[in-house]
Amino acid sequence: MAAVIQAVSPGEDLLSSLDALCARLGVTDGALQLSGALQDATLVPAPGAEALDLEGPLFLVAGQALVRGGHATLTGLVSWSDRGLPRAAGGALEAATSGGVDVVMHGASLAVAPNAGGDAPAARPSRRADRPLRAAKPAPAPAPAPAAADEDADPHVDLSGEMEKLAPRPAPAPAPSGGWAAAVAASKSPPTPAARAAPLSPPTASDLGFDVDGTPDLVRGDVLMHPKFGRCRVVQPPVGDKVKLRRASGGLFDLHLRVCGFTRQPDEDGGRVFRVRIEGRRR
Repeated sequence: MAAVIQAVSPGEDLLSSLDALCARLGVTDGALQLSGALQDATLVPAPGAEALDLEGPLFLVAGQALVRGGHATLTGLVSWSDRGLPRAAGGALEAATSGGVDVVMHGASLAVAPNAGGDAPAARPSRRADRPLRAAKPAPAPAPAPAAADEDADPHVDLSGEMEKLAPRPAPAPAPSGGWAAAVAASKSPPTPAARAAPLSPPTASDLGFDVDGTPDLVRGDVLMHPKFGRCRVVQPPVGDKVKLRRASGGLFDLHLRVCGFTRQPDEDGGRVFRVRIEGRRR
């Protein structure tokens, strides 16, 4: 016989819809093929195994309902995506909510049952409604491969000594006059606002924004702000009057140091930063 296609709308209980379809068409025995999307499903992967509650979106890759006496039991293969990785599980579907499923009937008996064409059977009680949700445990994500050594990694440069020199220091308090008694009295009296030391403040950009006399001793990891190529990074120390830089796009190029001037900028993450000026060839 020709196949009969029935669409189960999203949000409908799939097993109850199958029973209603069999009652409406008078199907007593046969096989139904199903495929489509599911909003959720309760799946038993093996006889006697614990049921899994799967939350959508799910895909019913291949489903089969066996009809006996007008009642359908459903098995199938369900797939889903877990953090971008495909997952799948098969077994008996005790409950499922359609997300848009097509039902195809092949070789089913269409003998009219006593209740054919009558009222649809009552909806089956969902097993999901009378027990707490237990989501399927996703497979552990593969461990990330160890990161290869990046030739462009930022080296740690200790500039604490240089920063300490740039930090403002409070002027020393003058020694009290008047002998020992005056010194003892001064130590017991609260300091005046003028005597309190000003809090230390970190150096500003103006503190570090000085021109470099000649070419700085560039090292791997230094950042150069090029007027044309933007933010670049030194990938190896200079050779002769050239230094190899990596652009933000990943490309490499050689910078001729004899035509450049450099201005020191505030450090970033412990690394030195220089702004490059193209000044013309120096003798």
